[in-house]
Amino acid sequence: MPEFTAQTPEQARLLLLPRYQAVLGATMQAEAVSAGEIAGHTGTPLKQVHHCLTRLQEHGLVAVVAERKRGGRAIKLYQAVAAEYRVPLELTDGVDTLDLFERLFRPFVSGFMEGAAQVQRGHAEEVVLQCDQFGNLGANYGSYKGVIPAGAYGTFGQHKLTPQTRQELEHRLRALKTWVQEQAHTEENEPDAEDCLLGLLYTRGGLE
Repeated sequence: MPEFTAQTPEQARLLLLPRYQAVLGATMQAEAVSAGEIAGHTGTPLKQVHHCLTRLQEHGLVAVVAERKRGGRAIKLYQAVAAEYRVPLELTDGVDTLDLFERLFRPFVSGFMEGAAQVQRGHAEEVVLQCDQFGNLGANYGSYKGVIPAGAYGTFGQHKLTPQTRQELEHRLRALKTWVQEQAHTEENEPDAEDCLLGLLYTRGGLE
């Protein structure tokens, strides 16, 4: 399938919303899928899937390509109109790249904060400032009396690294992302699988 470049602000908005991306991604497979199959694949309520498909179809981003008979009813089968979608920056709500990144990533950061706070509830009684084994001062949120609650982990830090170490760091982060994607692909239908938020962050720079 050819690539698709958004032509309208509404197309751009739909392509950049996570809930629509999940539905769109499910239609970008080799075979067309039904709304029910998308709901099962993504864990999204069927009613919401139908709403997303309707909006995506209205704006030319997915198409009904076939029907499947089931119990005397015709079940619509959907497929993406392209193998790759592009969104020009000028069609987005972002005034520049930084503003666009903030709009795109804010829901994930907020979701992580809410989830981490839920895990820490009852444990995070104070902020502890202490030096690590290398003499760097860091902040830990909570006094756990030796037991750190499982269920959420995150770290933010500022370090001076050589080009070789920066390259190795980026390589390891990319490898970890691939491993997580592989695990998620094989485990998504397991009965004890649940949604998780993961952020792997690295860039050159520092805090003012």
